[in-house]
Order: sequence, then C-alpha cells, then structure tokens
Amino acid sequence: MRWDPATYDDDRELTDYIWHNYRHLLTAFEWKVWKADVAEWKAERASEKLASSIRKRWGSQDDPEVAAALARGIDLFRRDARDRILAEHPQEVTTNRCARCQRIVATPLARQCLWCGHDWHNAKAL
Repeated sequence: MRWDPATYDDDRELTDYIWHNYRHLLTAFEWKVWKADVAEWKAERASEKLASSIRKRWGSQDDPEVAAALARGIDLFRRDARDRILAEHPQEVTTNRCARCQRIVATPLARQCLWCGHDWHNAKAL
C-alpha cells in the first residue's frame, strides 16, 4: 500500500510518528490533556448519557488547566509535546526515514516506505 506523496507534510508526519511511537515519553500532564481531547472526540459521537460517562472517566476539557493547554488547538499542543520529547530525549528517539525518498516511515523498525514503496527488508546490514 502506498500513501499519496502529494499529501506528505514532514512536520505533521513527524508529530504523528512521535505520538504513535514514543507516547511513553509524554508527561503526566500531556497524557491528561491527550486523554481529555480523545474523550471529547468520543463524547461528541455518543449519546448524552454515554458522553457524560466518557468525560467523567477519561477527563474533560472543562478542567481549566486542560482548557488552557488546548486553547491554541490540539495540533499545536501535540507539536509542542513532540518538540519537548525531541529536545529532552534525543538518545531515545529514532526518526526512521526512507533511504530513497527521505520521508518518515511508520515506525522505528519499519523496513518499507508507505510513501514511495521502497522496501529494504532484505538489505544487508552495514
């Protein structure tokens, strides 16, 4: 499966890559904000009764600290967390890029680019 190279945005892909593969490096507060945002997304699609339960269990954007963190939007919050993780954990974070197109691949251990289709599963170790 190839992803559409025309839609590639390195900044967005790096943010998604860090959040997908290095979520364990989030602070407790970043985790709280992320959970509240996910809860709101789920609650918006649920019945009123279920939405209340989701917000109670996962957290709410009504929390003043969470609301302040999300005031500029979830995308900027995620990018700020990404930048903090990259700055504070440079030895733990590996950004895996395709040797052919230099786009970020799915995981640190990926051996195939979903953007250009390049496959290096059988490449000899250097």
